[in-house]
Amino acid sequence: MTEREIKSKYKLSFLGIFWIILNPLIQMLVIGFIFKFFTPIKTENYLLYLFSGLIVWNFFSSSVTRSTPAIVNERYLLKKAKFPREMIILSIVLSNFVQFLISISLLGLMMVLMGTKINGLTWLYLPVCLLLILLFTAGCSLIFSSFNVRYRDTSLAINFLVSIWFYATPVIYVSTMLPTWVSKWLYLNPLTGLMDFFRWSILGWQIENWFLMLGDVIVSLLVFGIGSYIFKKMSLDFDDWI
Repeated sequence: MTEREIKSKYKLSFLGIFWIILNPLIQMLVIGFIFKFFTPIKTENYLLYLFSGLIVWNFFSSSVTRSTPAIVNERYLLKKAKFPREMIILSIVLSNFVQFLISISLLGLMMVLMGTKINGLTWLYLPVCLLLILLFTAGCSLIFSSFNVRYRDTSLAINFLVSIWFYATPVIYVSTMLPTWVSKWLYLNPLTGLMDFFRWSILGWQIENWFLMLGDVIVSLLVFGIGSYIFKKMSLDFDDWI
């Protein structure tokens, strides 16, 4: 199902899988130009900082928005065959995760071309970080898709929530630019800590608050556990709701 998701997304597309690279690259260039010349951010290697944030955000947002209505969209498949229904959601998340890994390889190439110093020790934590991002994204996707079967306006609400969530996550800005009391509130959003962890592991970017970051790591694990529980419990009534 994951393979089907990847192939169907780029089927009949002229550039095909190259959109995986072009999408975050174009975003980085446009946003980077605006912030570099119109609202300068005094941050070393800002383009790398921006690109690393965009690829994490694109993976999360694309997975959540596509998986939320997935059970309803695949209702005819559910009636025809018996299989673990969470596979529909996980296949979408995993297909986006493959694209995420390709984008990370592009980020690594950019680091080499820009002569960025690579700290081999922090890179050892990258697989752990990627697993946490994957679990948090899968957990959110399971929760939202479950509620969308029962309440169909959930998918509309999620599209609205994601647009706000973007600005509550330090993707295009650096949290240290904000007052201390504001930056601490950002960690109520688990993606903030996961972003810090990702940038530290791959770019060696300094983590301002290890305690809050580790708190977000724990929350990301809890979200996956809660999401799995909610999905399994609510899926018992999917046939009636669909």
